[in-house]
Amino acid sequence: MSAQPTRLPAAAEAQDPDVVETGEWLDALETVLDREGPERAHFLLERMILPDTAARVEAARAELRELAAGAREAVPEHDLLEDRVEALRLYLHESCGFHGNTEDYYDPDNSFFSSVLIRRTGIPITLALVYLTLGRRIGVPLVGIGMPMHFLVGYRAT
Repeated sequence: MSAQPTRLPAAAEAQDPDVVETGEWLDALETVLDREGPERAHFLLERMILPDTAARVEAARAELRELAAGAREAVPEHDLLEDRVEALRLYLHESCGFHGNTEDYYDPDNSFFSSVLIRRTGIPITLALVYLTLGRRIGVPLVGIGMPMHFLVGYRAT
């Protein structure tokens, strides 16, 4: 017996021309998330939206590896969690130059993970993805916090 595809909320189903196919895509994405992690899912979604970005995605994956190596050096492993979070913030913002795009907030490149990694500018939610991704890679337990009209990054003391 095969598993049923993921069901969409009723409001979304009412506007979806192919609910079954959408459920299959969601299931496939969930499998990628489970097996390969959210970074891979970000890049796959980007490739689906912009098929001609293979070179940019590969450059961004290399950039992410370099950023993670630099973060491992910049963030002391045995410091207090608050100090590690601050060290990661300083590394990404001060050393690497990640910042919000104040000149063109609505630039579509602000929404693509690979563009944000390469250009080091984006909107709050994609900058948050950079922090969350690097935090996960170096063992800093960051969490995304959804707020009305905002997305924040925090940490959870264990």
